[in-house]
Amino acid sequence: MNKLSLNALRVFKATARHENFSKAAEELLVTQSAVSKQVALLEDYLDCALFKRENRFLRLTDKGRFCARVATDCLNRLSEQLDDMRSISRGHITVSVDTDFAQLWLFPRLPEFEKQHPNITVSIHTQMYGLDPATRIGGLFFKKAWVSRH
Repeated sequence: MNKLSLNALRVFKATARHENFSKAAEELLVTQSAVSKQVALLEDYLDCALFKRENRFLRLTDKGRFCARVATDCLNRLSEQLDDMRSISRGHITVSVDTDFAQLWLFPRLPEFEKQHPNITVSIHTQMYGLDPATRIGGLFFKKAWVSRH
């Protein structure tokens, strides 16, 4: 495999969670063979073993555990980002920012945003004393503020 396959990552994520090809296949509604092939493709792409195959058991290798954390995080974030995009396309965003940031930066820019995007409603959540927008995982970055699902 010369390109990373999102399907291989999705299949690997399920296999890593179960440490079992058959249970992953059952969850994904595919055959055990299809799961095994997707994991093999990912191992080939990464040029390393992600599982130790012992008799009828699978155990994640150290690289497999690392890859499982990365794959889970990436796929979850991708899903959240796409959900946020759908929310925006439906015409609503929620912006969470520090109170000072809202007063000094955001509020002066809202009229121009509303002119450019009349079909989008904006909810603003503020918090005193240093809300760090970067801690709102799963939001779209929007002009120095996070937009979250609503």
